[in-house]
Order: sequence, then structure tokens, then C-alpha cells
Amino acid sequence: MLGIILHFNLELMFYKVVSSRSLPFLWLLLQLQLTSSKVNDHNNDNIKLYDTEVDEPDYSHILYGNIWKHVVFEPSMNAEDQKQAIKVSLNLVSKSMIKFESHNFSARCLTKVDLWFSDSGYTPLVYTKLVANNKGYELPISVPVSFGTNYNLEIRITFNETEHLHFVTVTRSLEHENFFVYSYSNYRASKHDVAMEMRNRYEHFFQFNRKAINLTILSSLSNNKQLSPLHPNQDIASSVVTFDKCAGEKGVPKSETCSQFKQHFDHEGQTSNRTCWITFTVMTYNIWNFNTYLGESVHYPTRMEAIGKLLKKNNPDIVAFQEVRFESPLGGNLGPSQMDYLISQMPGYQFVYQPAQLHKSSFDQGRTEEGVAIFSKFQIIHHDYLLLFRNRSNTADLHQRVCLHIVVDLPCIGKAHIFNTHLSLSHEAREESVKQIIQFMSVHGKDPVIFVGDLNATPEEEAIRLLIEVAGFTDVWTLLQPSVEGYTFSAIEELTKRIDYIFLKKSDQVTAENIEVLQDNTRSSAASDHRAVQASFRIHCSDC
Repeated sequence: MLGIILHFNLELMFYKVVSSRSLPFLWLLLQLQLTSSKVNDHNNDNIKLYDTEVDEPDYSHILYGNIWKHVVFEPSMNAEDQKQAIKVSLNLVSKSMIKFESHNFSARCLTKVDLWFSDSGYTPLVYTKLVANNKGYELPISVPVSFGTNYNLEIRITFNETEHLHFVTVTRSLEHENFFVYSYSNYRASKHDVAMEMRNRYEHFFQFNRKAINLTILSSLSNNKQLSPLHPNQDIASSVVTFDKCAGEKGVPKSETCSQFKQHFDHEGQTSNRTCWITFTVMTYNIWNFNTYLGESVHYPTRMEAIGKLLKKNNPDIVAFQEVRFESPLGGNLGPSQMDYLISQMPGYQFVYQPAQLHKSSFDQGRTEEGVAIFSKFQIIHHDYLLLFRNRSNTADLHQRVCLHIVVDLPCIGKAHIFNTHLSLSHEAREESVKQIIQFMSVHGKDPVIFVGDLNATPEEEAIRLLIEVAGFTDVWTLLQPSVEGYTFSAIEELTKRIDYIFLKKSDQVTAENIEVLQDNTRSSAASDHRAVQASFRIHCSDC
């Protein structure tokens, strides 16, 4: 018979349970503990009401909401699970390359991350089970409650003396034998290390900016136990060859081509004075966080099919998604990972998915997490994410939020930054999060920046004012469509709010050309409860 002791915080509240495999029972005990905690607090006249008291998690110890950060640094490559993770990654890489020779590569697991549950953020939730030693005596050992494992892998492939670096994150859930892909990016190595430059910027920023002390920035590209972008290994990442030098030779990633972008020319007098520009498009889309298909329902696959059609019709060069789910055991034939479906609909894109929150319903139905993702036709040369402010005492701020950041290599100008977030329902959390995001963005100086997402805020709110008046961002909708309401929510009930945005940091290199709210059906026929927003931008090229 197994016994379980649940540890919810450092003060240790104990519950003894009969079976270590009863996750629904663990969930019940968790609810009892949380309810008891709230009752005791409300009986204390000195405790503030939950809508004003600030109760933040310990961000330094969490990977994302309810997941403890337990990182195995450079784990053994002989482990069977890592061999399987590498096999899945190589299969993905082979699909992205025009030519792939399986023998001409090296692979390593940078980090292996155990997804241990932690409600408190101060210690993982564990159960105690009895195991027999070599003398037959039963001894108690503590085992963390795990919902799976992430594997962050680096694969190096050489073609014609040119080295290509591929970074893949795959995850495995306890409910499934197979692996699911969360992130994939690749680029060609060169002498100048742009990816390393990104990390060096963080070193300088944290060293000289005291306000940044409270920022928790993590990256699956890191090769340290903290998953920090600081203190990089000099052997990890190299820079890209920009699109100015793109070519179609064998071995080059399929996405690395100039032909897909439309180039324009202006003639000012003589031909020698001409200027040129290239256009690209960016979409933001909240795809609605439910995944309810069990086999008999047709609504979920129909909705996902509609999302796929919208993506193919509008063909964005960069698209940022919010409310992307992994939800066991739901999804039917589409599977539990919505990333799988998005990947299938967007071949040739590089992508990064970052969960923001593991839901406590995972104890009842299986691993359920939600987050944000970015897909890009341009090479992704770096990515990381920021854990945003959360007040757990506020019932409008129940979920952890993140801001995902990628660095892409744009034609003509090189580095540009895309930030994607889904802000809280709480006014307080939105404003604090925006202040953090502004600090996060300031690391990158004068580089072009595009910030998108579902901000859960209407244009007159303080969070939007901070972005425009303090950070110097331009709301592209207000700039180009000032007389049009541009409502994006709710497509299910009635479109009455504009809460989905595309912002551009003022730049001489990139300007906004057009923006539109994409048409969709309404009510039960809608693909999502949000409308997608897409903007086109112009890159000004100094050398044609």
C-alpha cells in the first residue's frame, strides 16, 4: 500500500492518501487546502480583501504557471527517452531541408526539463511512497508530481562546408507515448554571432539597469540550469546569413528564399537614384482556448479547419497566436496539441510555442496548458520569454501570463523583434505587465520592434497609454484606420470591443502600410471568439 504526503508550501501541510496514482483525488485535496486557506484569511480582520492584496509567485523558481523549474543540464545522451526525442527532431529537420543526409550531423540535448507541479511556486508538490530496500524494508521516498518532460535540442548539420544550426523543443506527456513539437528554428552559421549578441545585451542590461532586477527572462535555447539568456556558452549559437544573400542551393532551409517577398522600386529622376522596399505582413490571432473534441462532436474540428483556411487565405509572413492549448485527452483525431494542427497548416514556417499556465484541471482530466506562439517565414535567430506580473489574490488574475519574444532576420535590415502576449483580465496586472514588457523591450535599443497580442484592454485604458506615451509605440490601427472602430471581440456574442493590437515602435527602417480586421463568421459558425488582425509593413532598403 502506498502512502502520499502532499507538500503545498514550505510550512508543510500534510495529507495522507491511499493511492499515488489518483490524480483526481490529489486535485480534490488541493482544492480543500486552497479553500481552507481562503477561509482562514477572511476570518482575519488584518488581511486585506483579495482584490487589493498582492500575492505574487516566486518567479525565480517557476518555468511557467504551476510548473516548477527543474532543469537537467546536458543530460546523458544514452537515455532512451532522449534518443526518441532526437529521432523526432531529426524527422522534423529532414522535412525542412531541401537535402538532408542523416549521417552528416551532430545532436545534443541542451537541457531536459521535468514538468513538476507547484501551486505555491516555492516548492514542488510531492507525494511519499514506500519502496523496499535490498533488505526488504520499506522506506519512504518523496516523488514530485510530474506532468511530463520537455527536451531542448540542438542539431548541427553541415552541407558544402556550411554549417546549419537547428533548435527543437519537444515535449512528452505522461498520458502519451509519443512526442509533440513545441518549437523549431534554424539558421546558417557565419563568423559574426548575432544570436550571441542578443544574449550579451541581456548581460549589459541587467548589469546597469536596477529596474530590471524583477524581470524573469527564460529561454529554451540556453544551456544553463536556470534557462537564463545570460552567461552563454560560446559554442552554442552563431549568426545568420541575411536574406540579402539568400540562395536556393541544395542544403539550404526551404524557408530561406527571397522570392516569396514582393520587392518594389521608386524612380526619382535617374535610375541611379532609385530606392526600393520590401513588404511583409504580421497577423495576431487569439484562437480560443478550448479543445473539446472527444470523437462525437464536429464543432471543434470544423472550427480548426476554419482557422486553417483563414491562415492559408491571408498567408501572413509572421503570425502570433494566443490561447494555444495542449489538452489531454481531448482533440480527437486532431490530437491534444493544437500546435500540431497549426504546424500542419503552415509548412515552411519556423515557430516557437511557450505555455504560460498549466491548469489545475490537469489533475482531473490530464495535462492541460495554454500559452502563446509565433510562426515566421523569416529565420528565427533567437527567442526567449518574460514571466509577467501576477497577483494570485486577485480573482481576475488567476493565470500566469508571459510575453514571448523572437528575433527574426528581415531582408535588407537584419535583426527585428516580435513580441507577443496575452494580458490578464485584471487592470492592475495589465498595467504592471506592460511596465515589465517596456523594460523587456528596452534591451534592444533602436532595433525595429513590433508588439502584438490580445491585451484585454480597450484603447482608452492606462496600459495602452503607457505603450504609446511612455514607450513610444504607434497603434497601427489608430494610425491607419482612425475613423473605423475595428472591433475584434466577441465574434460569438457581439463585436463591441477592440482588444487585439498591432503596435510598431517608431523606426526609419520599417513603416506601417495597411491594417485590417479579417472577416469571419459569427456565433456558432465563428472560428474563434476573436477576430484576427493583420497589418502590412514596408522595409526601406538602402541598397537595391
